[in-house]
Amino acid sequence: MLANQIKALPWVADGVNDSEREAAQMLIDAANHYPDTFRALLQKSWVGDSDITAAETSAIYGIRWAAKTAPALSERILQASWVQDSITEAEGEAIDFLERTGRGDKELALTLLDMPFLETFENNDALALSAIAYIGRRGQDHLEALKRSQVFEDGITDDLTTLVRAAGTIRDTDALARWLVPGYADAEVYTGQTKLTPELKISVFRDRDAPRPKTMPELVRIARQIEDLMQIPLPNPALVFVISDQAPSISARGISQGRRYDFAYGLRGDQDRPGRYTSDYAADRDMLSSTIIHEIGHDYFGNELKSWVNHTPVKLFEYVYRLDGRDRFEVPERVLNTIHERSGCEAQNIQHLEEMNPPSDDRPNRLCHHYLGYWMGRELLEAVGQQEYFARMRRFWHLKERLVAEGYDPGIAEIRQLFPEQLEIVNRYWSGDVGNPEEKYWGGLVNVSGPPTEHTFGCCCAGCTAAL
Repeated sequence: MLANQIKALPWVADGVNDSEREAAQMLIDAANHYPDTFRALLQKSWVGDSDITAAETSAIYGIRWAAKTAPALSERILQASWVQDSITEAEGEAIDFLERTGRGDKELALTLLDMPFLETFENNDALALSAIAYIGRRGQDHLEALKRSQVFEDGITDDLTTLVRAAGTIRDTDALARWLVPGYADAEVYTGQTKLTPELKISVFRDRDAPRPKTMPELVRIARQIEDLMQIPLPNPALVFVISDQAPSISARGISQGRRYDFAYGLRGDQDRPGRYTSDYAADRDMLSSTIIHEIGHDYFGNELKSWVNHTPVKLFEYVYRLDGRDRFEVPERVLNTIHERSGCEAQNIQHLEEMNPPSDDRPNRLCHHYLGYWMGRELLEAVGQQEYFARMRRFWHLKERLVAEGYDPGIAEIRQLFPEQLEIVNRYWSGDVGNPEEKYWGGLVNVSGPPTEHTFGCCCAGCTAAL
């Protein structure tokens, strides 16, 4: 009888693909071992639809496993209002997070599910859960600081999800406890719109009593600039910036200038080395660290791509920001060159770099991705012009969205496809001799005085740090 019920589902009756086969197997398993869970799943309209999405398959998987490891959690997930009619990708990820949390801490998973912010489910709720997951990955002491916080004990509300996102960037346990006290952090909020993003919200958090320079207007300008370059709505319309030494990554080299988390951007400061190069950025105004536009750029081109691939457009967002509408020959090269130091990089070219596949803790060679992506992108931009370059990057964005969804990893073939008349440049960076292991500056800046750290602009995405 149970088998017949599964066979009668429209998406099973017309034949199953790999994702549907996994969902069907989870339903069979639930029917055999957890019949109450199986019957509850069959009552969901999205299970009986004509097809089953990857997010819905993930939800079935999480609910089925929760039935084994934490039956009360599985039952509670099935009762949630946002599980009834459909499952979005974010909701599928939330169920996966709750199920994995429930394996080790059932009380925490159930407590979160009963909090006010999860009575309904919006994108900010998903990002808050992502921040909580990251706090847990930092260690048990961070998780206990969260549990003891006033925010947690009172119950996280929709109004506090942005604060939770900000707190997720804080490395130190004691600092995390302070940040989770409502009113401790200095919060500045902008709400408005861009041409393509109708509801833009930018939140900037700082340590209490930290100075508040005129950052917000420039952040709004940066958001509009990067959207204008891409002509695609901002992937993340609710941007959260945390400006604190506790927010970026830290390594033996020191504190990075910035880090993009899934849920927020951690920045060391508003300015790119206050007082350094600022007058060269623009004649009539101070400009923010180009780290900011770099990290927002990773919302378009992120970790779903090889690092050198995503830095081919992302480092050029920085370049255009620093250029600030001027002729490139009017701007000092030390400003336009967004990555100077190449000390320790052993990759001769991109093909060599892919063969090396340096691990995350091999920072000098990991930064080769930035260097090779930036200089190939810059040569291509100067060959075709800024407007045409970003028109092709828009086409690349649409192409990679489709290819990644199909399980394909875009790379050099797609870059060649986008720049058929510039293959000399592309092939030189792919397999030519464009790098060497000597202690030299990237981009030919061998005549710049001072040690490399004097000319290194901060960055970067998750896992990357910049020298002090």
